[in-house]
Parts: sequence; structure tokens; C-alpha cells
Amino acid sequence: MKKTLLIAAALAVAAVAGVGAGLSERTTELPAETVESTTAAPGGYVLRDCNGRIAVYARGKETPYEIFNIYTDSLPPADAEALRDGIVIETTEELNKKLEEFTS
Repeated sequence: MKKTLLIAAALAVAAVAGVGAGLSERTTELPAETVESTTAAPGGYVLRDCNGRIAVYARGKETPYEIFNIYTDSLPPADAEALRDGIVIETTEELNKKLEEFTS
């Protein structure tokens, strides 16, 4: 639960701060956990490969606000390719589901 709240707090801070407004890249040592938040980033999210790991971006932003230690080379080839192209996520619920899929 604490891990979930930590990730939710990071997502909330990034959404409020506008992600690209001077936040440094943050790498988490945690496995992907679900995000407990009812507030989605404005415009949604994009899951993408960032230097071989899964990263969450606010849609339209180039700076990730969460990078997970989930390596894309450990995923099935179709998933790794989808992450290279970017997977558009509309809601926090959908984001949670997708992150859980990559860790199961």
C-alpha cells in the first residue's frame, strides 16, 4: 500500500507541476504498482520505452515522470515494440491495468 501511495504521489506531483516544468527524471526502484488516484493527467498518459525500461509520460510531453525498473527486453517482442511506438493510456485505471500486465 505504501508503494502504491508513493507512485500515486509522484504521478499527482507531475500532473500538477506540468511534468515539463523543471522536474528532473525520476527513477523508481519499485516494481510497477497500481496508482491509487482518481485524477488522471490532463490528456492522459503514454507508456514508452526509455533507455530500455518502461516509463510513464504525460501525453504530449517528452520528459518521463516515472521510470520503472521493468526492462523492455524482458517482455514479449510485441509488447516491447508497442512500447517503442508508445501506448496511449486515457485513464489512471487503464494505466494501472497496463502496468500490472507488464509485471505479471
